[in-house]
Amino acid sequence: MINPDRLTVKSGEALNEAQAEARRLGNPVIYDTHLLHVLLGQDESIVVPVIQKLGASVAALRDQVQREIARYPKQSDAQPNMSRELNAVLDQAEKEARALGDEYVSTEHLLLALTEAKGTES
Repeated sequence: MINPDRLTVKSGEALNEAQAEARRLGNPVIYDTHLLHVLLGQDESIVVPVIQKLGASVAALRDQVQREIARYPKQSDAQPNMSRELNAVLDQAEKEARALGDEYVSTEHLLLALTEAKGTES
């Protein structure tokens, strides 16, 4: 698990929002998909411009991610835990930051890790 002190403000917010979204939706597990959904909706983040620069439709990706999240199991009063996939993404993001010589894990490191991770739906 990543040290929270190594996260930038935006990365920390994204993780907290992913947990809050899973809880709000009644999902007992926080998946990498929750994190991606939050990153796609963050204001003033580098994630959306990067995806747009790659020529992908952010709106279509957002819709696809929402459909995937809607398929997850639900339970009342869920106190969600991180999935092993999300933990793997966080570990990979930390490796990406180190490889790039960055002290902190930012949203772009999270995005890089999400693209390399096997993911929830493999």
